[in-house]
Amino acid sequence: MHKSSFTSQPASIAKLSGFLFILLIFQACKAPQQINVSPSHWYVNEEKQLAIRFADDGASAGGNFVKTDKAVADLKAFSSSTRGKHLKLKDRDGQLRKFRGRFDTVNEGFTLKRFFGRKIIFRKIEPRPYPQTPFRYRDDITTTASKLETTYGKAPGYYTSLSIEDKLHIEYSHILLQVADNIRSNLLKPELDLKLDLYYPDADPQTKRPLLLLVHGGGFIAGDKADKLEVALAQHFARKGFVVASINYRMGFVFLPGAYTNLERAMYRSVQDARAALRYLSTRSEIFRIDPEQVYIGGNSAGGFISLMAAFMEQNEVWSSARGNLLKIQSDLGCLDCSTNNETGTYTIKGVINMWGALPDIEMLDPWEKIPMLLIHGDADKVVPYDFDYPFTNVSQRLSSFFTQKVYGSLPVSRRATQFGIPAQLLTFPGEGHEPHINSDNLLTPYYDTISANMSKFIVERLTPPMPLVQGPRFVFNDSPVSLFRAERSDYKQLFWQCDGGLLLSDDSQSVRVVWFKGQQQHLLKVAGTGVNGQVGETIVEVQLK
Repeated sequence: MHKSSFTSQPASIAKLSGFLFILLIFQACKAPQQINVSPSHWYVNEEKQLAIRFADDGASAGGNFVKTDKAVADLKAFSSSTRGKHLKLKDRDGQLRKFRGRFDTVNEGFTLKRFFGRKIIFRKIEPRPYPQTPFRYRDDITTTASKLETTYGKAPGYYTSLSIEDKLHIEYSHILLQVADNIRSNLLKPELDLKLDLYYPDADPQTKRPLLLLVHGGGFIAGDKADKLEVALAQHFARKGFVVASINYRMGFVFLPGAYTNLERAMYRSVQDARAALRYLSTRSEIFRIDPEQVYIGGNSAGGFISLMAAFMEQNEVWSSARGNLLKIQSDLGCLDCSTNNETGTYTIKGVINMWGALPDIEMLDPWEKIPMLLIHGDADKVVPYDFDYPFTNVSQRLSSFFTQKVYGSLPVSRRATQFGIPAQLLTFPGEGHEPHINSDNLLTPYYDTISANMSKFIVERLTPPMPLVQGPRFVFNDSPVSLFRAERSDYKQLFWQCDGGLLLSDDSQSVRVVWFKGQQQHLLKVAGTGVNGQVGETIVEVQLK
């Protein structure tokens, strides 16, 4: 028995050795296992307070590392080698000598495990993606815009369109003849379809977009929603992510000396139509993907009048002539929101752009009406005065006084707004007259670029909430603790962080921890916020290393 047991041991050992040899050969013949790391991310070991980033060629190509126990760190290089699933890191000073072992991918990072050692855990630092340009509303987000024509209401009137832009050098007498002919043909004021052109960016996923309503000019007797300025501005803003509506409205009035009420009623009908268009669009805000709480309205010449009155005229400020007169065979035009359609959608006007228009009554501006204004006007305008005067003095002031009254141009509107604390910006074109954006050949002038740029700036400033104050060190020293920055609460949905010349160790939208690298040209902390309309705000904090 004993002899048999003794002689069987070498056989058992031989079998075991053979098995191990076969296993070794099998492992040797297996395809080498790859160690997958992201060269675009940093990995941090909290225990050793150290962060590493691999080179673009992978785990075997080395990379950079920094200590993360202080606010300022040297950016150092390391080398690395791999054998199968084993990774070894090495640096000149020996700080990484214990960073070796079997590589295993874990959630949000990796581990290194030696045979008889503890696991070394590296967490991947993965900041939320920082918003990239182009920034919606500030920059073009598309090269093309779509257009849709729709009817926003019906109302009795003379006519809704009289395009004269394609008739170069036309005389006022010819325009008046066309107006008279339109009025004579529609003396009983039949129901007219009121149409608008809707412009919007192609292939746009944003669901709540600000609305810009454009109103063409033409002295309340001419013009069209497809006039050159309206089309150019509509396409300009649609490419930036806005929804833009250019409207036609009821025009025309009977020219009689002293019968200023006829012009008043024409102006009032146009204001009713503009407000009806806003109600129509607000009611269909989900269809058109509009935010009715972010509405801007602007127009040129007569469109400037309409834009100002649509924003600032209150029901108790409506002219008595709007109520009608039996002796003059004038019907009651109804309240401000009692015409053109029965839509009930609400909206909030956040800004008004008046391009060389005016207010017929400065008392329409009240102290409690804090709607910001951009007022654009040439100070040599003889069609609509820059100051307080009769319109159409380029034809004849005496003739103009028979049909109109003095109006308040952009200068007195700006002064009254300033008096009441209403935000107002006045952009004056010295020596320029009416319609400075276009020349006698119906071509846009360089003034158009100035106008569109200032409109964009004006709207984006109101659309973009103020960025929150960022609390944290602006000067850091070698022995300073890791920099902690906090953002105050704001109207943004989310905040995002990015730094130049440093490493974000962590961020939770409202705060971030940063280690700054020595030897960098600049050290900047960038904070971007995204709003409910997709707008992006940004602030930059400069940090100096001492």
